[in-house]
Amino acid sequence: MNRRSAHLTSSVLYLHTLAIALTLVFSASSFAQDPPLIPRKVFDAPAEHDLLTISPNGKMIAYTAPSEKGVNNVWVEDLATHQKRMVTRATQRGIGGYQWAYDNEHLLYQSDENGNEDNHLYSVDLKSSAIRDLTPFLDIRSEQVLLAPSRPDEVLVTMNLRDSKLFDVYRVNLQTGATVMDAQNPGDVIGWTADQNLVVRAATAFNDNLETVVRVRDSGKAPWRDLLKIPFEQAPFLGQVNGGNIIVGFSQDGKKLVVGSSKGSPTNRLVELDAATGKELHVLAGDPEADLWQEFSSHFILLRDPHDNHVQAAAFDYMKPEWRAVDPAVAADLKYLAALQAGVFLVSSQDMSGNKWAIWYFTDNGPTSFYLYDRTAHKAQLLFQDRPQLAQYKLAEMRPMTIPARDGFKLVSYLTLPPGNPAKNLPLVLFVHGGPWARDEWGFDPIGQMLANRGYAVLQVNYRASIINVPYMNAANEK
Repeated sequence: MNRRSAHLTSSVLYLHTLAIALTLVFSASSFAQDPPLIPRKVFDAPAEHDLLTISPNGKMIAYTAPSEKGVNNVWVEDLATHQKRMVTRATQRGIGGYQWAYDNEHLLYQSDENGNEDNHLYSVDLKSSAIRDLTPFLDIRSEQVLLAPSRPDEVLVTMNLRDSKLFDVYRVNLQTGATVMDAQNPGDVIGWTADQNLVVRAATAFNDNLETVVRVRDSGKAPWRDLLKIPFEQAPFLGQVNGGNIIVGFSQDGKKLVVGSSKGSPTNRLVELDAATGKELHVLAGDPEADLWQEFSSHFILLRDPHDNHVQAAAFDYMKPEWRAVDPAVAADLKYLAALQAGVFLVSSQDMSGNKWAIWYFTDNGPTSFYLYDRTAHKAQLLFQDRPQLAQYKLAEMRPMTIPARDGFKLVSYLTLPPGNPAKNLPLVLFVHGGPWARDEWGFDPIGQMLANRGYAVLQVNYRASIINVPYMNAANEK
């Protein structure tokens, strides 16, 4: 499940519990309802379209949308004929994420069919419509999925088949389903990385000394060695959670390794290391106030070239995610996309030519929009929105701000005020997120919007156990 989906899913679960308590409060309140009351079903309605991607050959797009029975499934559309069809057959919980295989013939997705949160990895053959369980074993869970264009018929998937507590890497043939173990977890690896030839050559580990370790090997059969160690008090969050990975990837020649490192820095930077010695060659991107933008608890959100996988741009998430070009060749594209629509965007995928990009736009007071960007023509086309009904209503703005703690520590926070009413003498709801592997982010928040529509000011604070504030706390502790 991606970062947006995880946040929205947890928010929707809150809505039903919250509604009972709020009904009692609202019945005794006399707040001016201007603008009119927005029905609760508008805020917790499922997305009509979501998670747009483009196929590696650029001929098709895929997205998630409800089936006739209202269950989230994966759909594909031929860009030449505009024919659409649902290719998965979920009937219960729905599908929260997927990805294209590089053969352009298969889509991969993880799904929990038994309600026990043990996701299996499935493939859909787009020609035959056949669905295959690529991890057909009892009482296992699949986790990481690794792909490479150089090996289009294979996928690497981690699962806890050998030991329920550890995730080893298995190589699976997409045509036959044949499965062999590829890399065994020694006991402390939380995330794996393959090189351009789909050979597992790096791992993120969290050892007994509570250090985050970047571990590498020179080939698929060479011994492992520790390349970089980051002490617990300096380590980025992705280096401490199962499934997390601070390694971005290898260079085309395999001699360099890009990682997100906060060693010796109060924030997480994108750095390039010598894969043989671990020497830091240079900092590709960094921000003194913000960490790299990251998917909930698995990887960094970056723009990467589909040909050789080098990082083209990185985003840093302080008040809002902001993009920085690493490769000057994409600077004009980032500038165009930033001006196209208000809000924050990300590039969910590119075709192998690098000319067609699938774009998601998030905003605080409206639906998420999905575009297809033609880089050659320098033009983006709006395809659809996730919840277009939101555009009918006057929604509140989410205002980024910092709140100074007593010791001067700055807490990144968001204030949402009722639209249409004076911002004076308002009742305020302090809306606290979970954690510690979470943070409040700028964007559409269904609970915050529902409360603001009903006359409440809503304050969301990223306190010190939040992801965003951990590096700052560590820097303060080191002084």
